[in-house]
Amino acid sequence: MILHLRKLFFGLVLVTAFTKTEIHTIRELSEVLAVVGDQGEDSLFIFDIDNTLWRGEKLEATDEWFRAKWTALAQQGLSVDEIKAIILPLYDAAQEQTSVKLVDDCLYKVLDCLKHKNMQFLLATTRGRARTVAATKRQLADLALSFVQTKPGFDKEYTFPETGSCACYTDGILFADGVNKGIMLQLFFDRVGHVPTRIFFVDDSLKNVKDVELFAQQRDIAFDGFYFTRVADELVKQ
Repeated sequence: MILHLRKLFFGLVLVTAFTKTEIHTIRELSEVLAVVGDQGEDSLFIFDIDNTLWRGEKLEATDEWFRAKWTALAQQGLSVDEIKAIILPLYDAAQEQTSVKLVDDCLYKVLDCLKHKNMQFLLATTRGRARTVAATKRQLADLALSFVQTKPGFDKEYTFPETGSCACYTDGILFADGVNKGIMLQLFFDRVGHVPTRIFFVDDSLKNVKDVELFAQQRDIAFDGFYFTRVADELVKQ
């Protein structure tokens, strides 16, 4: 299993790019519209969730709490399994309890514009595990958002046992459970049996954007990645 994932990773890295890929840094979600232009048919727009679409009001439901807590425990010498045993129950409970707010209030307008271009959507999040999957669906409903898909292949549910994680796909959401998002998209499209001709991807993590760019290069897919810095910029000001 681990060897299989390593092969996937090196397959993403050892590639010569012929298809155009580009990464943009943005602070407003509306900035994506100028890049998308008239693209739509057989294009896929992928959104990250945390610090991209919304943020949890409860501290323990935020990415920055998760990362800070993980780093602190690692510095104490705890193993990965020990850290997960401490952090994940707290994080999952917080996700179940927290209310959420949009990172950028123009999200609904941006989604409407993309829908008018016949854009296909997908959410790709590092979240995973059954409790967090259920909490994510509740948070979407709270914000009156739905990414449920009817396109063949996208309308099914998938699990990814080869990752050794709780990664899954349901209701238009790819839950990576901490697995590299480029690898997860490769596995997802292998399940679906179809690869889009162009991908747009927004994430507040530059690493995630670069991981998906590598996947796009490996599969010869035109790619525009958006490194979304609004939350990071606001946290710096605090």
